[in-house]
Amino acid sequence: MVDPEPEVTTLSGEPVRPVYTPQDLEGFDPDAKLGRPGKYPFTRGVYPTMYR
Repeated sequence: MVDPEPEVTTLSGEPVRPVYTPQDLEGFDPDAKLGRPGKYPFTRGVYPTMYR
């Protein structure tokens, strides 16, 4: 029998899942809204490796 995952919360008591995927955000298009490292809209840093 597998033990259920422990319930995890933030310091303010909000529940947090162990892993989030794009399917958790209805209508979210990661290619259009998040982008790739080093590419517009630079949400993951201006360099592909995040470092110079």
